[in-house]
Amino acid sequence: MDGKCSFLSVLNFAGSALSSQVLEKYENIDIPVLLKLMTRDFKLQLVKLERNTCIVEHMLRFAIHAYKNTRNFYIPPRSGVDTKKQDRDFMFSLAQRLGVSSLKLFLNKWEKIFNCNDIRDLVSMFDTQIREAASIPEEVVELIMQALGSYMSHGEECCELMAFFQPGEDSYKQAFNKVMENFSTFNMNTLFQIARRHWEHKVKLRDTVDRETFALIEKALQRLSHINSVKLEHIDWMFEVCTSGSETSKEIMKCSKFQNMMTAVIEFAKSSPEIILRILHNAEKVSGLLKHLHTLCKLLIKAYLHYFDKRFSDCGHGAYGTVINEMHRARLECKHYLKNGEKEFDVEVVLVIRNMHSTKKKLMKMLDVEFKI
Repeated sequence: MDGKCSFLSVLNFAGSALSSQVLEKYENIDIPVLLKLMTRDFKLQLVKLERNTCIVEHMLRFAIHAYKNTRNFYIPPRSGVDTKKQDRDFMFSLAQRLGVSSLKLFLNKWEKIFNCNDIRDLVSMFDTQIREAASIPEEVVELIMQALGSYMSHGEECCELMAFFQPGEDSYKQAFNKVMENFSTFNMNTLFQIARRHWEHKVKLRDTVDRETFALIEKALQRLSHINSVKLEHIDWMFEVCTSGSETSKEIMKCSKFQNMMTAVIEFAKSSPEIILRILHNAEKVSGLLKHLHTLCKLLIKAYLHYFDKRFSDCGHGAYGTVINEMHRARLECKHYLKNGEKEFDVEVVLVIRNMHSTKKKLMKMLDVEFKI
């Protein structure tokens, strides 16, 4: 099969039933080299064939089949190497020619060829069609549900997928439940973002004791160890939500929302000093509240130990100075929130770090100079 005599050129592509039957047979081929050659031929013939919807649909079916079996099914051209993005864009271009109904062809097959970012891009390609439809097309709903329920990692692209549904709709409830069931594959920031949108809708309904939102907040905190960077604006929002409706420190301490938040933070954020600090900073804004959070203040010391142990385990000699400067700032935070916080930091963090990393001679000398214990 070369440019002079392609397997497509021997057929009369005028919408004949024979053409469709032949293309259906091609979907059963599983020889990688042959699949690549045939897909290249599709690409070369696309301009001639794009007006025939039936043929384009079969081309997309075949492209999905080919990519699933070869992962990178283009033969590199002489001028360079085709990329996976070009593979994806080829399938997207076929889908775009067919319209939103083409999404049904990806159902139960997309996980072997795409990730959730790809599904976001694919569905978004039909944004106007979807939003202008009287009701959201079934294939859109099903594809998004499959994406949210997959075992792949889920990032903030899932918030864009959920944006196709409006809170209060059955499809939104179904999507929210998918997230709750599959939360262990979502990152913390994404779960917080979904929780915030859910809460905003509940506030409009004056439902300020929404258990679903707080259940998702707790699940978000459970995912803390699986993320490199927490958006602290989410922690500010969590504190605001969990103290809403209470004006005094006594009212806040009695509030079940706040109690549940504190329980979750103590359990899941015990190794994250930045989250603990953020909550303490927010608590300072409420008169008298900080004195009730002694447990959280003590937890800050342990969180710093975990944090600095990891920092010194991961960094090289050249970064010791940077980490020690962080320790000085952490020591001041402990002094601010705890009586004798500096001494506690020296004993429970600095001395323990010395014991845990005693073989690092350069670090030991620097700690001796920086911390006179």
